Amino acid sequence: MFAKNEEKERNIIWRAVMSVTSILIILIAVFFLIRMFTSNPLEGRWNYEDSDLILTIKGNNTAVVECPERFGGNDIAVAMKYDINTDTKTFTLQTDDAAVRKAAQDSDGAVTEETVHSVLDSLEGTFDYNMEQNQLTLTDREYGSQMIFGKEYQ
Repeated sequence: MFAKNEEKERNIIWRAVMSVTSILIILIAVFFLIRMFTSNPLEGRWNYEDSDLILTIKGNNTAVVECPERFGGNDIAVAMKYDINTDTKTFTLQTDDAAVRKAAQDSDGAVTEETVHSVLDSLEGTFDYNMEQNQLTLTDREYGSQMIFGKEYQ
């Protein structure tokens, strides 16, 4: 095909192809290694086992809480801020007052700010987290109570 009768040219082409593929393999391996060690292990959509609470953890230190049962059947999503420390395996959720106000206003009076705060109070705080397969366990550092979430795949 290329360099039909020229052994020297075939060797040059073979070396070039092997060099390019080797570099590509190394780059892909480095990409996955970096991604594995720097990504957020909790990122995703988690369903609480004891109610219809859904916790969606995003990569930009934002967690979105949905709980239609406690919000009177309304589809209200409230953003919370979070910090994660993968070394000590701690996960801290903080209520964002502006997001609570916005959620109450978006509900057109169906839900008050106090109702939203009462739902988020159970989630606010620092938790030890443990992940096994598709299950996330958040253990309250002060009281030891646990919340177990199952991962939802879309």
